[in-house]
Order: sequence, then structure tokens, then C-alpha cells
Amino acid sequence: MYHDLDGDLIRAWHILNELAEQNALNHKMASTLASQAHSLKSDAKTLAGTCSLRRVNIDISKETFESELERQNAHIIIENHSLLQENKQLSALLEEYEQTMDTVMTKFRAHTVRHSRFASPSLANGRREVRRPTT
Repeated sequence: MYHDLDGDLIRAWHILNELAEQNALNHKMASTLASQAHSLKSDAKTLAGTCSLRRVNIDISKETFESELERQNAHIIIENHSLLQENKQLSALLEEYEQTMDTVMTKFRAHTVRHSRFASPSLANGRREVRRPTT
């Protein structure tokens, strides 16, 4: 029937410490979540300003919305066409470059083979003598 007062105080102290730690952790998480929410709000405002047709425009008429949508579609089609043309030109230029490099490397290999046939090491004087091809 004796009550352990010291044990109760120690348990209460430990529980209080755990609650204080949990409260500090919750406060830290709440501030992190608040900063993330603020960041998301600013990102949403930025995206809303750059792409207005991704949201439902209820403040303008349907005809205005559709005409703006058609105008942007036409602009995108024109831009897409010009990018396709540029892509074709760059592909042709790349193919021409590859052919040129192939020709240069073929001539370089032929020159190297031709030059290596006429080079012979001379062990008599310790130097390498190079015989030039006669033309």
C-alpha cells in the first residue's frame, strides 16, 4: 500500500522529456511543411503566369478562349514546322561532315601506310633513317 513517489516522479519526468522532444520535432516538421507550401505556392504562381491555358478560364468567354487556343495552336504548328526544317538541314550537314571526315581519314591512313613502308630503322648509327619515296 505504499506508493512509490520517487518512481512516479522519475516516470513523469521521462514522459515530460519525451513529450518535449516530440513537440520540438513536430514544430520543426511544421516549419518545414510551411516553407514547402510557400515554395509550392510561388511555383504555382510562376507556372500560372507562363501557361495560362492549362487552367480553366472561367473569367473569359468560350469564344475568346477557343480563339486564343487556336492562335496558340497555329503558333506552335509554325514553330514545329520550322524546327523540323532546321532538323533536316542539320541532319544533312552532319551527314556531309561525316563523309568529309571519312574521306580525310581514308587519305590520312593511306598516307600513313605509304610513309611507314619507306621508313626503316638503321641500327648501324643508332638513328632512324627515312627513305623518301621517289616521285
